[in-house]
Amino acid sequence: MSVGLSLLITLINRNDPQEFVNLALDGDLFMGKEKDAYSFITDHLERYGALPHRETIEISTGVNFPDPPPEPLQFWMDLVIQRAVGTRISSAVDAVGAALRAADYSRAANLIHEVSDAISRRDTANRIGTLLDLSHIIMAQHDARQQCLTETFVPFGFPYLDEISDGLQRGETVAIAGRTGVGKSYFMSHFAKCAHDYGKIPLFVSMEMSANQIARRILSLKSQVPENRISRGNLTSTVTRDMVVQSIMGLEREPPFYVIDGKFTLRTDEITSLCQALKPDVVYIDGAYLVSVSYQGRASSRWDKIADVAESLKVMAGRLNIPVVGSYQANADKSIYGSRAIQHLASIVLFLADYKPDGKRESWELIGQEKTVEIVKGRSGEQGKFKVIFDLLHTVKIYQDEVLVNFLHGDTDEA
Repeated sequence: MSVGLSLLITLINRNDPQEFVNLALDGDLFMGKEKDAYSFITDHLERYGALPHRETIEISTGVNFPDPPPEPLQFWMDLVIQRAVGTRISSAVDAVGAALRAADYSRAANLIHEVSDAISRRDTANRIGTLLDLSHIIMAQHDARQQCLTETFVPFGFPYLDEISDGLQRGETVAIAGRTGVGKSYFMSHFAKCAHDYGKIPLFVSMEMSANQIARRILSLKSQVPENRISRGNLTSTVTRDMVVQSIMGLEREPPFYVIDGKFTLRTDEITSLCQALKPDVVYIDGAYLVSVSYQGRASSRWDKIADVAESLKVMAGRLNIPVVGSYQANADKSIYGSRAIQHLASIVLFLADYKPDGKRESWELIGQEKTVEIVKGRSGEQGKFKVIFDLLHTVKIYQDEVLVNFLHGDTDEA
């Protein structure tokens, strides 16, 4: 079975032009009929802004695509790259052998150097590019986004935050920090619920709570029925029970929503394996500081372990090409407990805190329900601060109330 054709048909079946562009595939990776298929796909994408259908490629090029097993995309990428490296080494060995037989030792040494250099460049191909090449990729991504051919956006669920950040993006990590008991788990549940409402597939990992607890919390947000009425068997009216039942029935028509109980012991490699199997659009890890890594690394202290986890999650997000959101404990000075590496590695850092008004509070009923969300670090230097309401007893929703510090316009503005 051709690994090159398996890679290409996997990309065609995923039907994501943005993903194809992001991979920046080198035509030299392919051979024979694979090159014909690759050239046709790239020409079609450049001309029409969309990936061609399988039948169109087969009819136009005479290529017969295989039906490969449903392995992760990276699996086929690795095989194609390994084949290219192996082919290059094999050719070099023959050439070096011929040079040695001719006693041309200088040429043999140069050939060894050239193949070593080529393999090194291949290994770093996805990390290094010329400004010209990258500029073409950037504009292709722009045009695909402008024409609504791709959608990399996963919403946070708060208008101001979505506007200023453009939502969650592929391959990045986001950190949510706050003191113990401030409501980070509910905050993450709101994010995941909004992503699911948007049509995305979330994977919610809880390191501290059971899967049942998280599922009940998200079901409460979806049905707008208080969680304690569900947990205590107090759905006494037909109306409230019907609201919960209707939400459950709605899940049958919607994309899957995965909930994982981490049981304080989940490792980053296990989360990666789950993602490769379940193929979520976004991962939420409640209590990310409790995740462990499979390797020892430099983790001689708890702080080092947290830094190792942050680095591993960043690599995971990049390799899976999906956003990963994690919650962390924070100190009063908004620094994340355990390691500053998290703040450096995350594309966006949010700080959740109880709202403390300067003047007289308008409604004492809102004490404990009012929170502030501050953008401590933005993807491109964005800042801002807005107030949210955790109404978990009446309408049962978490929503943006007003913008306190408006980065977009430089003044205070209500949502």
